[in-house]
Amino acid sequence: MMKKKKLLWTEIRWKDCESKVSKLQRQIVEAYKAEDMDKVAKLQTLLISSFAGRALAVRQITSNTGRHTPGIDGVTWKTNEAKISAVNDLKEATPGRYLAKPVRRVMIPKANKPGEMRPLGIPTMFDRSVQALYNLVLLPIAEATADSSSFGFRQGKSMMDAVKAFVYQLKSKSSPRMVYEGDIQQFFPTISHDWILKNILLPTPILQQFLKAGFMMDGLLTPTEEGVPQGGIISPTITNMTLDGLETMLTTSLKTVWGSVQKSIKIFRYADDFVITGPESIKMRWLWTDKVLPALNQFMETRGVKLHPVKSKLTSIYEESVVFLGFEIRLEYFQGYRRFFIYPAHKNILSIIRKVRNAMQSLELSPGQVIEELNRILRGWGQYYSQVSSTEAFAKVNYVVWHAYLHWLKKKYPRTPVKKLVRNHYEKVGNSLIPVGSVVKDGKTIGVKLFRLTTIKAKTRKRTKNSVK
Repeated sequence: MMKKKKLLWTEIRWKDCESKVSKLQRQIVEAYKAEDMDKVAKLQTLLISSFAGRALAVRQITSNTGRHTPGIDGVTWKTNEAKISAVNDLKEATPGRYLAKPVRRVMIPKANKPGEMRPLGIPTMFDRSVQALYNLVLLPIAEATADSSSFGFRQGKSMMDAVKAFVYQLKSKSSPRMVYEGDIQQFFPTISHDWILKNILLPTPILQQFLKAGFMMDGLLTPTEEGVPQGGIISPTITNMTLDGLETMLTTSLKTVWGSVQKSIKIFRYADDFVITGPESIKMRWLWTDKVLPALNQFMETRGVKLHPVKSKLTSIYEESVVFLGFEIRLEYFQGYRRFFIYPAHKNILSIIRKVRNAMQSLELSPGQVIEELNRILRGWGQYYSQVSSTEAFAKVNYVVWHAYLHWLKKKYPRTPVKKLVRNHYEKVGNSLIPVGSVVKDGKTIGVKLFRLTTIKAKTRKRTKNSVK
């Protein structure tokens, strides 16, 4: 009897795998909507045990940006042999047999919060692949039960979609002028495990392994009794499902309020960042204090999390701007009318300036290498703000980057006169001097030029000093 030939990683038919997984995911959604939980469980087991599901899970974690970062075992899957072996090993990732290893915890800087750090949990490659596999069966249910106002970690939705929907609501006929800026205090580390185990539709033994594996830091093992590790493949889906239901909560709390007011109260959420719009008048303050905020606090409490007592606040759009997802929304006069304008938030401008300065800390890098790193940072940031009124911010960042780069050159070549530095490391384009350099790739020398944010076609509106009163 002939032995069955082992399938190679390069021989996998990815389109067939994607088609099979998509079909099973659709069937899971249909069974869930029909409230046939037994069928849901059977379909989930079928997908998890399928070769297609296991292969796609391994492909996901070996093609993302964290593929070179190991967990506590120091293992990464770089070869095709290691990848196909992992696909076969995933057969053991079943309830009662799978045992997760502790995550490797590292501290990383908080975005837009200089000096503050947040924990990042890095699972092993195998644990990441198990999470990716089970995420395939959880995602269709998460999508089927998601709030329409939820924009985070959902296919086809983005941060910009959330901001635009929020501003569209502010412009609507219901004219909401009060905004509640919600800030959840330490959201990821404090989510209740009991709530997750009761409400997330995955096998309990598997969820317990994901949640209670603990973390290793400085050689010490610490158990985890609450929270979801930031860095896990399945964490965004679980945290999104934790906050789904905010829309229903608002609707329920406003049952006794007349319809015109209900239309002005809407929630817009991206992951754990959210805003709620509503009426502003002094007579309507009771609506917030007696209806919305008590219901919101109770919703959070059942999930083990709390709203930040200082950062969560009510803001009148007439009196000050609102910051949501790094965008500043302001009501200003324009051509005799009140209009809403969107700008990059001031703290995000300071954040990009810090990043570019940090990129020029090392004097060991060549000018070309520094320019390449700056270009990577500037292009991503510029693209994010390309659809709003950013020309003023772009010009400011360009100015800072230009002078910071010249300062770096003077530190790297302290004995070289400035005029010679400019002559050797800048190129005249029109009326501007642009930093240039070169890098070696595949044995070839390639010229690089500093990317200018002002080359991005963004809206030209300049922010005014004050919002409309």
